[in-house]
Order: sequence, then C-alpha cells, then structure tokens
Amino acid sequence: MTDSTTCICCAIFRPDATPRTPTDGPVCAVCRWRLRRDVVAIGRLHRDLTTPELVDGDRRLVEVVDDEGNPTGMHRWADPAAAVLPVGAVPARSGQPIVTGTRAHSTPIDLDTIDLIAPANHVTVHDPYNDQIGYISAATILDSWCRALHVTVFPFEPRPDATVPTLVSWLTGGFPESRMDSVCSQYPAIPDLAGEIRRLCIAMRGAAGETELKPQVLWGVPCRRCNLVSHLLRDEEYIECGNCQLLLTDAEYRTWVAEATKRFGARPAVTSQD
Repeated sequence: MTDSTTCICCAIFRPDATPRTPTDGPVCAVCRWRLRRDVVAIGRLHRDLTTPELVDGDRRLVEVVDDEGNPTGMHRWADPAAAVLPVGAVPARSGQPIVTGTRAHSTPIDLDTIDLIAPANHVTVHDPYNDQIGYISAATILDSWCRALHVTVFPFEPRPDATVPTLVSWLTGGFPESRMDSVCSQYPAIPDLAGEIRRLCIAMRGAAGETELKPQVLWGVPCRRCNLVSHLLRDEEYIECGNCQLLLTDAEYRTWVAEATKRFGARPAVTSQD
C-alpha cells in the first residue's frame, strides 16, 4: 500500500475536521487509537447487553387471610414487584364502550438488542434498496472482518472462534504490535472496516443507553504551535489543537504546561468545561 498524504480514517472518526498527515502508514495515530477503542468498547458493551439485570424481588412469606381478615394458616410469596415498585392508584371502571380483542404480546427485550447480541451468522445479507430494519449482530460483523483479515494479513495464524469476546481479544492482541496496528498499516480496506466498526459501536452504545464522552476544553492553555488560547481539546489519551491540529500525548502536554508556566510566569488553567 502506498503512503497517503492524509489519514484515510479521519473522515470516519472526525468528519468535520481537517484530516491529519499520518507519520506511519495511511492511518494517523489518533485514528488507530480510536479504532482500537471502539473494538474494546464493543466487547464491553456486548458483555453488558448479554448480562441479565438482577431484579430484587420480595421473597418473604406472608400469611393468607380470609374475607373477614382471619388467618387461614396458609402462606404465600409476597408480591415480587412490591419491593421495587411504588403503590399506584387503581383506575376506576371506564364509561367507554368495552372493546374486545387480544392484545399483541410485547417482546421481553428490545429488538435492537436481540439483533446486536445474536450469534454469528455467516449468510451474507444484501440490502440494495436500504429498506431493511434491524442490525447485523456484533459477532457476525467482527467474525466477517476477522475471516477477511485472516486470509489477507494473518494467513499463518489460527482463526479465532466466532464469539465476540474471542474476536475482540484476537483483534486487539498480537506481538510485537497489536493486530489492529498491523491492519491499519497493511490492509487496503481499512476505511471500510473502521466505518463498520464505528457504526456498530454507536448502535451498541445506543442499545445500552450510553453516550460518548465529549472532548474537554483546556481553558487558558495556549497552543504550543499556533499560540491560540483555549483551543486545546483533551480526548481521553490525546490533546489536540482545534485550530492547527497539533497533537500531543499526555506526557507532551504536561511538559508544555510546565514550560508555559515558566514562560508566562503563572500556571495556565487546565480545568474542563462541558
């Protein structure tokens, strides 16, 4: 693969910003990190979505009484919802005409979640008209990419089992560098892979009720390159200038803050603001 002058994955992870110039292969360091972050997040979200919630039920025995309130000598389980739900008003009989029929049964779990946590399906589904609903499962998407990578990039390595934990571990593992780094450097279809992983991660966050953390503005800190103040944004592991796209690691940022403190005579404010 020939080196690109701009990162071929910036359009996926930061579509509203100017693409960076990568220093190692066609994918910049931050997009490599964000791709790996999404793969790891998919593994965690899959675990959360497949773990049933534990509902505290009232397992006490209560005595059964007759219509006059006298004990009958029998016992029953307390209402399992009584321990977790408040008592509500009982509606009176409606004066509207009675409509008969059978109510459709609702699903016990969100259908999107069912789709996303389903086992891997190796049958290819095409949707040329974009009129289908629902999601392809995480196991299906990860397994299809791992199969392709096994053939093109890692032909001499064992192919992982088609379960989400195993597939995530295989993608993020490897020696001396992770397989994800090798893919970013060697795999021609890395933008397609990154785009599908990004969409899958967003869908799973939505099913789990999560939102992504917004970058934090480092107020009062001048950029080391363009010298504009409060344009530095912290995104978990990296600090980036929103004006000139300067990229700093946390260690580089701390060194710059110490240098700026000596240069300007006062420590810049580094607090964040929503």
